[in-house]
Amino acid sequence: MSDPGPGDLQETLSRLEARLRRDVGDMVEVLAADVPVFVERAVRRAFERSERSDALDAEAVGALKRETRALGERLAGAIRAELSSLDRWILEGPLPEGGEDLDAHPEVRAVLDRVGAEARGLLEAHGYPEAALEAADLRYRLPAYFV
Repeated sequence: MSDPGPGDLQETLSRLEARLRRDVGDMVEVLAADVPVFVERAVRRAFERSERSDALDAEAVGALKRETRALGERLAGAIRAELSSLDRWILEGPLPEGGEDLDAHPEVRAVLDRVGAEARGLLEAHGYPEAALEAADLRYRLPAYFV
């Protein structure tokens, strides 16, 4: 059996890159679709578990809903923009220990951690106390169907 030639290697690399681009694109779209749902769910949990919600009038509740929806849409756009580049996905070395999912990927996790941080900021801006923020479990987790 002969060694593959440069053309064979280039063809293999091109196929692998195309497959990686497709897989990354699919993952980014799953994340971008899930993040707005997560933000709404997290804000709803804080709303339902905090006495702070009782103090909000209809206008404030409406504003919280609008801002929640806008935040989810903005974060979905940011995920598409920031994670669509293959450079964010390719690491120089191996994944850290336990690297079976995206939680172990430092570049991707940094982007996903902002989801919870921004949801926290929204709730803080509406006067929600620390206890409500903790009860809302604001750390973004990958959707179960992602695996």
